Amino acid sequence: MRSFRFPFAAALLAALATSTTAQTPCPMQTTLHVPENVSLGPTQDCGRVDYGVIEIGPRLKAGTCPTFVIYTPPHDVAVAATTQTYVDVLQTLPITMVTFECRTRWLLFLPIGSNCAPSQPSNVGFVQSLIARPCQTPQD
Repeated sequence: MRSFRFPFAAALLAALATSTTAQTPCPMQTTLHVPENVSLGPTQDCGRVDYGVIEIGPRLKAGTCPTFVIYTPPHDVAVAATTQTYVDVLQTLPITMVTFECRTRWLLFLPIGSNCAPSQPSNVGFVQSLIARPCQTPQD
């Protein structure tokens, strides 16, 4: 058995080792709500927009068509907290992108107008809905 020349240092090391193993790590995080966001790409001249799932009409000048729209649903992000809490994932939500193209309407061989038509929506990423939960404290 090895003896320490400095008993105070040995006692200090033992106390530190005991105190760090007895504590439960807590990330000290909480949630911050982020509202939904609709981002429009560059526009092209076209007729009316034929897409009602995401309300984009009031955001556009008449006769324009966005090249794409990205919809990010309301979600939460983890931020630092002053309380003993951590974040837990409730659900994962898709970020959706829809591209648009200007389609000309024809009467026989004469163009009579155009519509801004959407493509099939696609998921381009994900965000999470989170909840803050209290960290477990050790029972003495």
